[in-house]
Amino acid sequence: MTQGTTKLAGVLEVAEKSYKVLFPLKLSKQSGEWLVTGKLVTSFTEFGLELPAVLGGVVADTRDYLELLVHLRFKMVQGLAELQAESLSQ
Repeated sequence: MTQGTTKLAGVLEVAEKSYKVLFPLKLSKQSGEWLVTGKLVTSFTEFGLELPAVLGGVVADTRDYLELLVHLRFKMVQGLAELQAESLSQ
């Protein structure tokens, strides 16, 4: 496995529905451990979700904006290259 960026395709299940996603990830090695971080910017409506409301929208105005964050730390990673190749070929 090498350091850098990649995209990992997968299926995200939200409210019992499946959605295909392509998650951008950054891979780096720090202090002998692998760090995998990423951020997918999307919207609530993209996943069929209603916008959150505070007191019916009287107190706060909400936006149709959603960030999904990943922060994983591993001592050893195996099979990432194969997983990447498989996920991107779908």
